[in-house]
Amino acid sequence: MYDVSLVKSAASGRWSEIFQSLGISADCLTGQHTACPKCGGHDRFRLLDENDGALICNQCFREKNGDGIAAAQWFLGCNFQDAITRIADYLGIAPEAKSTRKKADPEEHLEFLDWNDGLANYWCQFVKPGVTLEGLRRIGAERVRYRNQYICLAIPVYGEKLLAAKPVGWCLYPMSCDKLPVYSKGKGQPTWEKVKLTAGSGRGVVGKFTAENIGQASTIYKVEGVTDLLTILSQDGLATSECPITNASGAGEKWKPWMLELLRDKELVVIHDCDKPGQDGAESLLGMSAAYVASGKNVIPPYPIKPDHGEDLRDWFGSSGNLEVLRRWAAEAKTVDADKIDFDDGTEADDDPFRIARWIVRKKFTVDGVQTLVNWREEWFLWEGKRYRNISRHEFESDLCGWVKEEIDRIYQQNGDREKKKIKVTRNLISNVMAAVRHHAKISEQIEIGSWYDGRRWEKRNLVALENGILDVDKVLAEEDGEFSPHSPHWFSPVCLPYAYNPDATCPTWLAFLQKNLEGDRQRINLLQEWAGYLLTPDTSRQKFLLLEGEGANGKSVYLAGLQAMLGEENVSHVPLELFGERFQLTATLGKLANVAADCGEIDRVAEGHLKTFTSGDVIQFDRKNRDPISALPTARLMVATNNRPRFNDKSDGVWRRMMLVPWLYQVPEHERVNGMDRTQWWKDRGELPGMLAWAILGLRRLRAQNGFTTSQVGSNAIEDYKLESNPARAYLFEVLVADENSDVESDEIYASYKKYCEQNGYKPFGNRIFFKEFNRAFPNTQRVRLSHEGRPWAYRGVRFESQQPNGQYDTGELY
Repeated sequence: MYDVSLVKSAASGRWSEIFQSLGISADCLTGQHTACPKCGGHDRFRLLDENDGALICNQCFREKNGDGIAAAQWFLGCNFQDAITRIADYLGIAPEAKSTRKKADPEEHLEFLDWNDGLANYWCQFVKPGVTLEGLRRIGAERVRYRNQYICLAIPVYGEKLLAAKPVGWCLYPMSCDKLPVYSKGKGQPTWEKVKLTAGSGRGVVGKFTAENIGQASTIYKVEGVTDLLTILSQDGLATSECPITNASGAGEKWKPWMLELLRDKELVVIHDCDKPGQDGAESLLGMSAAYVASGKNVIPPYPIKPDHGEDLRDWFGSSGNLEVLRRWAAEAKTVDADKIDFDDGTEADDDPFRIARWIVRKKFTVDGVQTLVNWREEWFLWEGKRYRNISRHEFESDLCGWVKEEIDRIYQQNGDREKKKIKVTRNLISNVMAAVRHHAKISEQIEIGSWYDGRRWEKRNLVALENGILDVDKVLAEEDGEFSPHSPHWFSPVCLPYAYNPDATCPTWLAFLQKNLEGDRQRINLLQEWAGYLLTPDTSRQKFLLLEGEGANGKSVYLAGLQAMLGEENVSHVPLELFGERFQLTATLGKLANVAADCGEIDRVAEGHLKTFTSGDVIQFDRKNRDPISALPTARLMVATNNRPRFNDKSDGVWRRMMLVPWLYQVPEHERVNGMDRTQWWKDRGELPGMLAWAILGLRRLRAQNGFTTSQVGSNAIEDYKLESNPARAYLFEVLVADENSDVESDEIYASYKKYCEQNGYKPFGNRIFFKEFNRAFPNTQRVRLSHEGRPWAYRGVRFESQQPNGQYDTGELY
């Protein structure tokens, strides 16, 4: 026999190769309509679903074709068992081993003795206060001798047939000693416990009272332990509509379907111990029973929740609790929303990858009912209390191995069946659990970083996470209330600024630095303030990048260090401008707020093209090593600091209209320079980051109010100079020619003059066609005409050489 769910999980995404191993041609498995490999018909045979293995042939396989096992049966003409055997053999999955060991008899080491009220009453008063003889009678307790020497109380455990069959197990409490021996296979010496199940005991419900009365009850009180059950059974006034119940193997035991069926259409009230295992077990049972019960509630006794060994129902009833208090608390308790807890109906195998995955997600990646693990575009993201961190597959898989082992050990201990071997944690199991966790954690690829996602809907928001909460930038700018809220895993962003928000904070050192190094130029200072605000949220709609230029010791590196400290170094990437054309480089910028590029030289055309695309504000493709590329909006805004201007080849306005150039002209005297001021740590230590954030927010407010960045006249002049420097043809045109509507210049003369200019200045001249494209950009109001004199040469009307007189005469000796 094979575990069907394991086979299907392992085969998911591999059905094409499996079908090929069965004899179906790969040409038939492309997902396109083709001839049927079985009947030969041409009427729409195709692979419907690679994950499930669904096939269809409109002529011979139109029904019961929803999975790959059914498809294998159809193609091979065999039964289910033969089909799954072929598939499992291909996948390397072995059949489940059949146990040949004889199950132990739970009564093997018990000698049933006559009942003794005196001994039982002593046990109730001095060992388990709160339990009475009536409680022991109701539960069906027996006095036994265990292993020929230990006098015990034995509490029966009933199986599926309840009272119609003998108990399937016995729970023992020592009366003549403190603890009982627990023997394990392969261990010579026993361990000692205060309570134990006899060897061979099966899963079931504890006690005769429950087995007799649960059918007629409408309210079920599920308590954690046997002594809790005894405590309720010791109370007077238990109504016929009420029935307490517990299971034999602890709070986290996985209930069998027949046990859950006992709860059908009843109100379930869970009262577990006030510790983490107890409350985890309560949540698990409420999930298991969700499809059975009319309603489910969790009543927590009035004690703090401890890591373990918390107070229980017997403690509660021994102080202030009783049946009336329990009924009142149950009436006031909220009904548990089944959609918000894990569902386990008890039918899944212990090593079912989806069951284990649900446990991992619930226990390791759930905070206040919200899942904190995300698989987005094949990347793993984990919320760490303030932000999401991108974790590698290797790191996640390494942790996953430990979590799977933890759950396998936990379920083995809870099941209490020592006759059954513990499940091995294999690579195949890890792989299947990984796929199942991915299924639970996957979110839509349409979601963008910087979105609020509640599990159903998502929207882009201008929020900024800081150490003390989340700031709503839009509300701050609109001066609305509620601008600050607690951290939440609903905010899908890897960004958290490394300091607290303080709207009243100031930054005098920062402001003084800008005032001095930018020579009090309000235009440049305002532009840089607006840029700092623009970087706070992953918004690239302004389609700009910032270029800082200066000879050195002028403050541009200090400005970059300050911004990186304000944004947080983890939120800034450093891809050089020259590498923008490399295939995988830009992926490092995804999720970052800024990309800082240091000095760079010549920019090739590919990198220049990527620069324009990167700053376009549109979705672009990010290539990733060993994975499919993804399409996403860039999040990082580009900043370049340079002593020497990088050479751009762009002859259009594509680069120049995106560039904001800020010259740093003041050179700080050596005796005034502050050591370390150009390092992020210096600004962190200064303590002005909250004030710099407040300053940046004011810049963002102005940016939005004027719908654009402040124009710097110094920067505009520098860009015009930069254009000429980057384009020798343009430099020539503005240096040698001037607009004059009354003049004509022959085309050949212009081009000959340009070539001579290039030769004398060491430039490689453009070809005739490209040069005159530049000419038309520089002088858009000229006309190309034929002159009337000999040869009727082509000329441009509306322009003349600088040395040419307005009447059209010039000294050719003065031309280049």
